[in-house]
Amino acid sequence: MGTISRYSQIARSIVFTLAVIIFLVYKIGDFHQLAPMISILSIIAILLSIPASSLTTKIFALLFLVTGTWLVMQKGIDPYNYLYIYGDMLYLLSLFAMLPFLAIPLKLGRYDQSIEEILSKKTRSVTSLHRTISSISFLLSSILNLATIPIMYYSIKGAVEKIGLKHTDKFMCLAILNGYAVSVAWSPFSGGVAIALETTKVPWSSVFYKLFIIGLLGLFLNWLIFWLIERRSGSRRPEIPSDEHHQTLSEMASAQESEKAVHQPFIQKPIAKIWQIVLVILLLISVNVGLTGLWSLGLVVTTSILAFPCAFLWALALKQGTAFLGEARSYVINKMPGMADQFAIFLSTGFFVQALQYSGYNHYVIESMLQFNHAVGSSLFLLIVPLITLGFGFMGMHPITAITLLAEAMNPLALGISAEHLAIALVGGAVMTFSIGPFSGTLNMFSVIIRQGTFRIAAWNLLYTLGFFLFLALVLLVI
Repeated sequence: MGTISRYSQIARSIVFTLAVIIFLVYKIGDFHQLAPMISILSIIAILLSIPASSLTTKIFALLFLVTGTWLVMQKGIDPYNYLYIYGDMLYLLSLFAMLPFLAIPLKLGRYDQSIEEILSKKTRSVTSLHRTISSISFLLSSILNLATIPIMYYSIKGAVEKIGLKHTDKFMCLAILNGYAVSVAWSPFSGGVAIALETTKVPWSSVFYKLFIIGLLGLFLNWLIFWLIERRSGSRRPEIPSDEHHQTLSEMASAQESEKAVHQPFIQKPIAKIWQIVLVILLLISVNVGLTGLWSLGLVVTTSILAFPCAFLWALALKQGTAFLGEARSYVINKMPGMADQFAIFLSTGFFVQALQYSGYNHYVIESMLQFNHAVGSSLFLLIVPLITLGFGFMGMHPITAITLLAEAMNPLALGISAEHLAIALVGGAVMTFSIGPFSGTLNMFSVIIRQGTFRIAAWNLLYTLGFFLFLALVLLVI
Protein backbone atom coordinates (compact mmCIF):
# COMPACT_ATOMS: atom_id res chain seq x y z
CA MET A 1 0.00 0.00 0.00
CA GLY A 2 2.91 2.31 0.81
CA THR A 3 4.46 1.68 -2.62
CA ILE A 4 1.17 2.54 -4.38
CA SER A 5 0.87 5.72 -2.33
CA ARG A 6 4.43 6.71 -3.23
CA TYR A 7 3.84 6.13 -6.95
CA SER A 8 0.62 8.14 -6.72
CA GLN A 9 2.52 11.01 -5.11
CA ILE A 10 5.16 10.94 -7.84
CA ALA A 11 2.46 10.88 -10.52
CA ARG A 12 0.70 13.91 -8.97
CA SER A 13 3.99 15.78 -8.74
CA ILE A 14 4.74 15.17 -12.43
CA VAL A 15 1.23 15.89 -13.73
CA PHE A 16 0.66 19.00 -11.57
CA THR A 17 4.05 20.44 -12.51
CA LEU A 18 3.59 19.72 -16.21
CA ALA A 19 0.09 21.20 -16.19
CA VAL A 20 1.33 24.45 -14.62
CA ILE A 21 4.41 24.78 -16.87
CA ILE A 22 2.57 23.99 -20.11
CA PHE A 23 -0.28 26.34 -19.18
CA LEU A 24 2.15 29.22 -18.52
CA VAL A 25 4.02 28.52 -21.77
CA TYR A 26 0.66 28.42 -23.57
CA LYS A 27 -0.28 31.84 -22.16
CA ILE A 28 3.12 33.48 -22.72
CA GLY A 29 3.58 32.32 -26.31
CA ASP A 30 -0.10 32.06 -27.21
CA PHE A 31 0.54 28.50 -28.43
CA HIS A 32 -2.97 27.26 -29.23
CA GLN A 33 -1.50 23.89 -30.24
CA LEU A 34 -1.00 23.20 -26.50
CA ALA A 35 -4.73 23.54 -25.69
CA PRO A 36 -5.55 19.81 -26.14
CA MET A 37 -2.58 18.84 -23.96
CA ILE A 38 -3.77 21.22 -21.22
CA SER A 39 -7.24 19.65 -21.28
CA ILE A 40 -5.80 16.11 -21.15
CA LEU A 41 -3.47 17.00 -18.26
CA SER A 42 -6.42 18.59 -16.43
CA ILE A 43 -8.45 15.38 -16.73
CA ILE A 44 -5.51 13.29 -15.51
CA ALA A 45 -4.94 15.74 -12.64
CA ILE A 46 -8.59 15.39 -11.56
CA LEU A 47 -8.40 11.59 -11.68
CA LEU A 48 -5.21 11.58 -9.60
CA SER A 49 -6.44 14.24 -7.16
CA ILE A 50 -9.88 13.01 -6.16
CA PRO A 51 -8.68 9.81 -4.42
CA ALA A 52 -6.16 11.85 -2.40
CA SER A 53 -8.62 14.63 -1.49
CA SER A 54 -10.67 15.26 1.64
CA LEU A 55 -14.25 13.99 1.86
CA THR A 56 -15.74 17.47 1.36
CA THR A 57 -13.62 18.02 -1.75
CA LYS A 58 -14.58 14.60 -3.14
CA ILE A 59 -18.29 15.37 -2.72
CA PHE A 60 -18.17 18.79 -4.40
CA ALA A 61 -15.76 17.72 -7.16
CA LEU A 62 -17.86 14.69 -8.11
CA LEU A 63 -21.04 16.77 -7.89
CA PHE A 64 -19.62 19.36 -10.30
CA LEU A 65 -18.24 16.72 -12.68
CA VAL A 66 -21.40 14.60 -12.81
CA THR A 67 -23.76 17.59 -13.05
CA GLY A 68 -21.63 19.30 -15.68
CA THR A 69 -21.42 16.13 -17.76
CA TRP A 70 -25.19 15.66 -17.53
CA LEU A 71 -25.77 19.27 -18.66
CA VAL A 72 -23.61 18.99 -21.79
CA MET A 73 -25.04 15.54 -22.61
CA GLN A 74 -28.51 17.07 -22.54
CA LYS A 75 -27.32 19.69 -25.00
CA GLY A 76 -25.48 17.15 -27.14
CA ILE A 77 -21.70 17.12 -27.38
CA ASP A 78 -19.01 15.13 -29.20
CA PRO A 79 -15.94 13.73 -27.37
CA TYR A 80 -13.58 16.35 -28.84
CA ASN A 81 -15.58 19.33 -27.57
CA TYR A 82 -16.16 17.56 -24.25
CA LEU A 83 -12.39 17.31 -23.84
CA TYR A 84 -11.98 21.04 -24.45
CA ILE A 85 -14.32 21.93 -21.59
CA TYR A 86 -11.63 20.83 -19.14
CA GLY A 87 -8.77 23.10 -18.14
CA ASP A 88 -10.56 26.21 -16.91
CA MET A 89 -9.20 27.68 -13.62
CA LEU A 90 -5.76 26.23 -14.31
CA TYR A 91 -4.62 29.86 -14.24
CA LEU A 92 -5.53 30.02 -10.55
CA LEU A 93 -3.87 26.70 -9.78
CA SER A 94 -0.71 28.02 -11.44
CA LEU A 95 -0.78 30.93 -9.00
CA PHE A 96 -1.18 28.64 -5.99
CA ALA A 97 1.55 26.32 -7.26
CA MET A 98 4.09 29.11 -7.88
CA LEU A 99 3.58 31.32 -4.81
CA PRO A 100 5.20 28.89 -2.31
CA PHE A 101 8.54 29.55 -4.00
CA LEU A 102 8.40 33.00 -2.37
CA ALA A 103 8.40 31.33 1.05
CA ILE A 104 11.80 29.72 0.43
CA PRO A 105 13.89 32.91 0.78
CA LEU A 106 12.04 33.64 4.03
CA LYS A 107 13.17 30.28 5.36
CA LEU A 108 16.74 30.61 4.08
CA GLY A 109 17.05 34.16 5.41
CA ARG A 110 15.80 33.11 8.86
CA TYR A 111 13.15 35.79 8.88
CA ASP A 112 11.16 33.79 11.43
CA GLN A 113 13.91 34.37 14.00
CA SER A 114 13.78 38.09 13.30
CA ILE A 115 10.03 38.08 13.96
CA GLU A 116 10.55 36.35 17.32
CA GLU A 117 13.30 38.81 18.26
CA ILE A 118 11.09 41.79 17.42
CA LEU A 119 8.31 40.42 19.61
CA SER A 120 10.77 39.77 22.44
CA LYS A 121 12.21 43.27 22.33
CA LYS A 122 9.31 45.49 21.32
CA THR A 123 6.38 44.04 23.28
CA ARG A 124 5.06 46.33 26.03
CA SER A 125 1.39 45.26 26.36
CA VAL A 126 -1.08 42.72 25.04
CA THR A 127 -2.57 45.25 22.63
CA SER A 128 0.83 46.26 21.25
CA LEU A 129 1.71 42.56 20.88
CA HIS A 130 -1.53 42.02 18.96
CA ARG A 131 -0.78 44.98 16.70
CA THR A 132 2.76 43.78 16.01
CA ILE A 133 1.73 40.20 15.20
CA SER A 134 -1.25 41.19 13.04
CA SER A 135 0.88 43.77 11.17
CA ILE A 136 3.57 41.21 10.33
CA SER A 137 0.87 38.70 9.39
CA PHE A 138 -0.73 41.32 7.12
CA LEU A 139 2.65 41.89 5.50
CA LEU A 140 3.61 38.25 4.98
CA SER A 141 0.14 37.22 3.83
CA SER A 142 0.34 39.66 0.95
CA ILE A 143 2.88 37.36 -0.75
CA LEU A 144 2.58 34.00 1.04
CA ASN A 145 -1.20 33.56 1.46
CA LEU A 146 -2.04 30.47 3.53
CA ALA A 147 1.64 29.62 4.13
CA THR A 148 1.72 32.64 6.46
CA ILE A 149 -0.23 30.81 9.14
CA PRO A 150 2.28 28.08 10.10
CA ILE A 151 5.24 30.42 9.55
CA MET A 152 3.76 33.06 11.85
CA TYR A 153 2.47 30.62 14.47
CA TYR A 154 5.76 28.83 15.02
CA SER A 155 7.72 32.11 14.79
CA ILE A 156 5.75 33.81 17.56
CA LYS A 157 4.87 30.80 19.72
CA GLY A 158 7.95 30.93 21.94
CA ALA A 159 7.85 34.67 22.53
CA VAL A 160 4.09 34.75 23.24
CA GLU A 161 4.16 31.78 25.63
CA LYS A 162 6.88 33.46 27.72
CA ILE A 163 4.60 36.43 28.36
CA GLY A 164 2.12 34.21 30.20
CA LEU A 165 -1.23 35.00 28.58
CA LYS A 166 -4.26 33.10 29.86
CA HIS A 167 -5.46 31.89 26.44
CA THR A 168 -2.29 31.78 24.39
CA ASP A 169 -3.61 29.78 21.42
CA LYS A 170 -6.72 31.94 21.11
CA PHE A 171 -4.63 35.11 21.23
CA MET A 172 -2.15 33.90 18.59
CA CYS A 173 -4.94 32.60 16.35
CA LEU A 174 -6.83 35.92 16.44
CA ALA A 175 -3.70 38.05 16.00
CA ILE A 176 -2.57 36.08 12.94
CA LEU A 177 -6.06 35.87 11.45
CA ASN A 178 -6.70 39.59 11.98
CA GLY A 179 -3.77 40.34 9.70
CA TYR A 180 -4.09 37.44 7.29
CA ALA A 181 -7.78 37.81 6.40
CA VAL A 182 -7.73 41.52 5.53
CA SER A 183 -4.64 41.07 3.33
CA VAL A 184 -6.90 38.92 1.13
CA ALA A 185 -8.72 42.15 0.26
CA TRP A 186 -5.92 43.75 -1.72
CA SER A 187 -2.90 41.56 -2.48
CA PRO A 188 -2.30 40.61 -6.13
CA PHE A 189 -1.06 37.29 -4.76
CA SER A 190 -4.41 36.61 -3.10
CA GLY A 191 -6.62 33.98 -4.71
CA GLY A 192 -9.72 35.94 -3.70
CA VAL A 193 -8.58 39.11 -5.48
CA ALA A 194 -7.27 37.13 -8.45
CA ILE A 195 -10.49 35.24 -9.14
CA ALA A 196 -12.80 38.22 -8.41
CA LEU A 197 -10.96 40.50 -10.82
CA GLU A 198 -10.48 37.78 -13.43
CA THR A 199 -14.18 36.88 -13.53
CA THR A 200 -15.46 40.48 -13.44
CA LYS A 201 -12.79 41.68 -15.93
CA VAL A 202 -11.76 44.55 -13.66
CA PRO A 203 -8.07 45.57 -14.06
CA TRP A 204 -6.20 45.21 -10.76
CA SER A 205 -4.22 48.41 -11.36
CA SER A 206 -7.44 50.47 -11.57
CA VAL A 207 -8.88 49.18 -8.30
CA PHE A 208 -5.69 48.48 -6.33
CA TYR A 209 -5.68 51.63 -4.20
CA LYS A 210 -9.30 51.09 -3.14
CA LEU A 211 -8.67 47.46 -2.20
CA PHE A 212 -5.49 48.39 -0.32
CA ILE A 213 -7.31 51.08 1.69
CA ILE A 214 -10.07 48.57 2.50
CA GLY A 215 -7.47 46.04 3.68
CA LEU A 216 -5.50 48.60 5.71
CA LEU A 217 -8.57 50.13 7.35
CA GLY A 218 -9.81 46.60 8.02
CA LEU A 219 -6.57 45.94 9.90
CA PHE A 220 -7.00 49.17 11.92
CA LEU A 221 -10.59 48.14 12.68
CA ASN A 222 -9.38 44.79 14.02
CA TRP A 223 -6.94 46.63 16.28
CA LEU A 224 -9.76 48.82 17.58
CA ILE A 225 -12.06 45.85 18.25
CA PHE A 226 -9.30 43.98 20.08
CA TRP A 227 -8.49 47.08 22.18
CA LEU A 228 -12.15 47.53 23.12
CA ILE A 229 -12.48 43.86 24.10
CA GLU A 230 -9.31 44.03 26.19
CA ARG A 231 -10.44 47.24 27.85
CA ARG A 232 -13.84 45.84 28.69
CA SER A 233 -12.49 42.56 30.03
CA GLY A 234 -9.82 44.33 32.07
CA SER A 235 -7.36 41.58 31.23
CA ARG A 236 -4.53 43.75 29.93
CA ARG A 237 -1.08 42.70 31.10
CA PRO A 238 1.56 44.85 32.70
CA GLU A 239 3.40 46.90 30.12
CA ILE A 240 6.85 45.51 30.82
CA PRO A 241 7.73 41.93 31.81
CA SER A 242 9.60 41.24 35.04
CA ASP A 243 13.27 42.21 35.11
CA GLU A 244 14.41 38.61 35.24
CA HIS A 245 12.17 37.63 32.32
CA HIS A 246 13.22 40.71 30.32
CA GLN A 247 16.87 39.84 30.90
CA THR A 248 16.26 36.28 29.71
CA LEU A 249 14.62 37.53 26.50
CA SER A 250 17.49 39.94 25.91
CA GLU A 251 20.05 37.17 26.37
CA MET A 252 18.15 34.95 23.94
CA ALA A 253 17.96 37.74 21.39
CA SER A 254 21.69 38.45 21.75
CA ALA A 255 22.51 34.78 21.27
CA GLN A 256 20.35 34.63 18.14
CA GLU A 257 22.02 37.75 16.76
CA SER A 258 25.46 36.24 17.32
CA GLU A 259 24.45 33.07 15.51
CA LYS A 260 23.03 35.08 12.60
CA ALA A 261 26.23 37.08 12.33
CA VAL A 262 28.01 33.84 11.50
CA HIS A 263 25.45 32.30 9.17
CA GLN A 264 23.75 35.37 7.68
CA PRO A 265 25.96 38.43 7.28
CA PHE A 266 23.66 40.13 4.74
CA ILE A 267 21.55 41.97 7.34
CA GLN A 268 21.73 41.42 11.07
CA LYS A 269 19.13 43.68 12.67
CA PRO A 270 15.66 42.07 12.99
CA ILE A 271 13.78 45.22 12.01
CA ALA A 272 15.93 45.49 8.88
CA LYS A 273 14.71 42.02 7.87
CA ILE A 274 11.12 43.26 8.02
CA TRP A 275 12.06 46.22 5.84
CA GLN A 276 13.57 43.75 3.40
CA ILE A 277 10.18 42.05 3.13
CA VAL A 278 8.48 45.42 2.59
CA LEU A 279 10.98 46.22 -0.16
CA VAL A 280 10.40 42.86 -1.85
CA ILE A 281 6.62 43.38 -1.75
CA LEU A 282 6.92 46.87 -3.22
CA LEU A 283 9.21 45.61 -5.98
CA LEU A 284 6.90 42.71 -6.78
CA ILE A 285 3.87 44.97 -6.97
CA SER A 286 5.71 47.55 -9.10
CA VAL A 287 6.97 44.94 -11.56
CA ASN A 288 3.54 43.30 -11.61
CA VAL A 289 1.78 46.57 -12.42
CA GLY A 290 4.37 47.41 -15.08
CA LEU A 291 4.16 44.04 -16.82
CA THR A 292 0.36 43.92 -16.60
CA GLY A 293 0.32 47.20 -18.50
CA LEU A 294 2.75 45.92 -21.14
CA TRP A 295 1.05 42.61 -21.98
CA SER A 296 -2.48 41.29 -21.82
CA LEU A 297 -1.83 38.15 -19.76
CA GLY A 298 -3.75 39.45 -16.77
CA LEU A 299 -2.98 39.70 -13.06
CA VAL A 300 -3.00 35.99 -12.21
CA VAL A 301 -0.74 34.75 -15.00
CA THR A 302 1.69 37.66 -14.59
CA THR A 303 1.97 37.00 -10.86
CA SER A 304 2.50 33.27 -11.46
CA ILE A 305 5.29 33.97 -13.95
CA LEU A 306 7.03 36.42 -11.61
CA ALA A 307 6.98 34.23 -8.49
CA PHE A 308 9.88 31.88 -9.26
CA PRO A 309 12.41 34.34 -10.76
CA CYS A 310 11.70 36.91 -8.04
CA ALA A 311 12.14 34.30 -5.32
CA PHE A 312 15.39 33.13 -6.91
CA LEU A 313 16.75 36.69 -7.17
CA TRP A 314 15.81 37.24 -3.52
CA ALA A 315 17.72 34.09 -2.56
CA LEU A 316 20.74 35.25 -4.61
CA ALA A 317 20.69 38.55 -2.72
CA LEU A 318 20.87 36.48 0.47
CA LYS A 319 23.76 34.46 -1.05
CA GLN A 320 21.59 31.34 -0.88
CA GLY A 321 21.12 30.56 -4.58
CA THR A 322 22.23 26.92 -4.40
CA ALA A 323 20.18 26.28 -1.27
CA PHE A 324 17.15 27.84 -2.97
CA LEU A 325 17.37 25.43 -5.91
CA GLY A 326 17.55 22.50 -3.50
CA GLU A 327 14.51 23.73 -1.57
CA ALA A 328 12.62 24.38 -4.83
CA ARG A 329 13.31 20.82 -6.00
CA SER A 330 12.13 19.47 -2.63
CA TYR A 331 8.94 21.53 -2.88
CA VAL A 332 8.07 20.19 -6.33
CA ILE A 333 8.73 16.58 -5.31
CA ASN A 334 7.31 16.55 -1.78
CA LYS A 335 4.87 19.46 -1.43
CA MET A 336 3.31 19.86 -4.88
CA PRO A 337 1.48 16.49 -4.61
CA GLY A 338 -0.21 17.87 -1.49
CA MET A 339 -2.22 20.23 -3.71
CA ALA A 340 -4.63 17.40 -4.55
CA ASP A 341 -7.58 19.20 -2.90
CA GLN A 342 -6.99 22.38 -4.88
CA PHE A 343 -6.54 20.62 -8.22
CA ALA A 344 -9.64 18.46 -7.67
CA ILE A 345 -12.04 21.21 -6.62
CA PHE A 346 -10.84 24.06 -8.86
CA LEU A 347 -10.57 22.03 -12.06
CA SER A 348 -13.98 20.49 -11.35
CA THR A 349 -15.46 23.93 -10.69
CA GLY A 350 -13.93 25.25 -13.92
CA PHE A 351 -15.42 22.31 -15.82
CA PHE A 352 -18.85 22.94 -14.30
CA VAL A 353 -18.76 26.65 -15.21
CA GLN A 354 -17.78 25.83 -18.79
CA ALA A 355 -20.48 23.14 -18.94
CA LEU A 356 -23.09 25.69 -17.80
CA GLN A 357 -22.05 28.04 -20.60
CA TYR A 358 -21.92 25.32 -23.26
CA SER A 359 -25.33 23.90 -22.35
CA GLY A 360 -26.99 27.31 -22.08
CA TYR A 361 -28.30 26.61 -18.58
CA ASN A 362 -26.32 29.57 -17.25
CA HIS A 363 -29.11 31.70 -18.73
CA TYR A 364 -31.53 30.39 -16.05
CA VAL A 365 -29.05 31.13 -13.26
CA ILE A 366 -28.46 34.66 -14.53
CA GLU A 367 -32.20 35.23 -14.86
CA SER A 368 -32.74 34.13 -11.24
CA MET A 369 -30.11 36.59 -10.05
CA LEU A 370 -31.74 39.37 -12.06
CA GLN A 371 -35.14 38.67 -10.53
CA PHE A 372 -33.65 38.64 -7.02
CA ASN A 373 -31.84 41.91 -7.73
CA HIS A 374 -35.05 43.58 -8.96
CA ALA A 375 -36.89 42.34 -5.88
CA VAL A 376 -34.45 43.75 -3.29
CA GLY A 377 -32.83 46.61 -5.22
CA SER A 378 -29.27 46.99 -6.49
CA SER A 379 -27.82 48.51 -3.31
CA LEU A 380 -29.17 45.83 -0.97
CA PHE A 381 -28.28 43.12 -3.49
CA LEU A 382 -24.67 44.31 -3.48
CA LEU A 383 -24.59 44.06 0.33
CA ILE A 384 -26.01 40.54 0.21
CA VAL A 385 -23.33 39.27 -2.21
CA PRO A 386 -20.64 38.88 0.53
CA LEU A 387 -23.17 37.06 2.72
CA ILE A 388 -23.98 34.66 -0.13
CA THR A 389 -20.26 33.92 -0.49
CA LEU A 390 -20.05 33.31 3.26
CA GLY A 391 -23.15 31.12 3.13
CA PHE A 392 -21.56 28.93 0.45
CA GLY A 393 -18.52 28.73 2.71
CA PHE A 394 -20.57 27.31 5.58
CA MET A 395 -22.05 24.77 3.17
CA GLY A 396 -18.52 23.43 2.62
CA MET A 397 -17.61 25.32 -0.56
CA HIS A 398 -14.23 27.03 -0.89
CA PRO A 399 -14.62 30.84 -1.16
CA ILE A 400 -12.83 30.91 -4.51
CA THR A 401 -15.23 28.30 -5.86
CA ALA A 402 -18.15 30.35 -4.54
CA ILE A 403 -16.82 33.55 -6.15
CA THR A 404 -16.38 31.76 -9.48
CA LEU A 405 -19.96 30.49 -9.50
CA LEU A 406 -21.42 33.80 -8.31
CA ALA A 407 -19.48 35.89 -10.82
CA GLU A 408 -20.59 33.57 -13.61
CA ALA A 409 -24.21 34.12 -12.59
CA MET A 410 -24.00 37.92 -12.42
CA ASN A 411 -24.00 40.46 -15.20
CA PRO A 412 -23.10 43.81 -13.59
CA LEU A 413 -24.59 45.84 -16.45
CA ALA A 414 -27.92 44.01 -16.29
CA LEU A 415 -27.93 44.20 -12.48
CA GLY A 416 -27.44 47.96 -12.56
CA ILE A 417 -24.16 47.88 -10.61
CA SER A 418 -20.59 48.54 -11.69
CA ALA A 419 -18.19 45.65 -12.25
CA GLU A 420 -15.81 47.32 -9.80
CA HIS A 421 -18.43 47.33 -7.03
CA LEU A 422 -19.23 43.68 -7.71
CA ALA A 423 -15.54 42.78 -7.57
CA ILE A 424 -15.15 44.56 -4.22
CA ALA A 425 -18.25 42.82 -2.84
CA LEU A 426 -16.92 39.41 -3.94
CA VAL A 427 -13.49 40.13 -2.44
CA GLY A 428 -15.16 41.24 0.79
CA GLY A 429 -17.07 37.96 0.87
CA ALA A 430 -13.77 36.11 0.47
CA VAL A 431 -12.28 38.03 3.42
CA MET A 432 -15.24 37.08 5.61
CA THR A 433 -15.16 33.44 4.51
CA PHE A 434 -11.42 33.12 5.13
CA SER A 435 -12.07 34.63 8.59
CA ILE A 436 -14.86 32.36 9.83
CA GLY A 437 -15.61 29.83 7.08
CA PRO A 438 -15.12 26.41 8.70
CA PHE A 439 -14.13 24.80 5.38
CA SER A 440 -12.07 27.63 3.86
CA GLY A 441 -8.69 26.04 4.60
CA THR A 442 -7.64 28.85 6.94
CA LEU A 443 -9.48 27.59 10.00
CA ASN A 444 -8.72 23.97 9.07
CA MET A 445 -5.01 24.73 9.22
CA PHE A 446 -5.37 26.47 12.58
CA SER A 447 -7.50 23.58 13.82
CA VAL A 448 -4.69 21.13 13.11
CA ILE A 449 -2.05 23.38 14.69
CA ILE A 450 -3.82 24.30 17.94
CA ARG A 451 -6.14 21.25 18.13
CA GLN A 452 -9.38 23.19 18.38
CA GLY A 453 -12.56 22.75 16.34
CA THR A 454 -13.03 24.98 13.30
CA PHE A 455 -16.41 26.21 14.55
CA ARG A 456 -14.85 27.18 17.88
CA ILE A 457 -12.15 29.18 16.08
CA ALA A 458 -14.85 30.76 13.90
CA ALA A 459 -16.72 31.83 17.05
CA TRP A 460 -13.56 33.53 18.35
CA ASN A 461 -13.33 35.61 15.19
CA LEU A 462 -17.06 36.30 14.74
CA LEU A 463 -17.05 39.81 16.21
CA TYR A 464 -14.13 40.90 14.01
CA THR A 465 -15.88 39.53 10.92
CA LEU A 466 -19.10 41.33 11.82
CA GLY A 467 -17.14 44.55 12.20
CA PHE A 468 -15.52 44.06 8.81
CA PHE A 469 -18.90 43.38 7.15
CA LEU A 470 -20.36 46.62 8.53
CA PHE A 471 -17.28 48.48 7.33
CA LEU A 472 -17.54 46.81 3.90
CA ALA A 473 -21.24 47.72 3.67
CA LEU A 474 -20.37 51.34 4.37
CA VAL A 475 -17.66 51.28 1.69
CA LEU A 476 -20.00 49.78 -0.92
CA LEU A 477 -22.67 52.37 -0.18
CA VAL A 478 -20.30 55.35 -0.22
CA ILE A 479 -17.85 54.72 -3.09
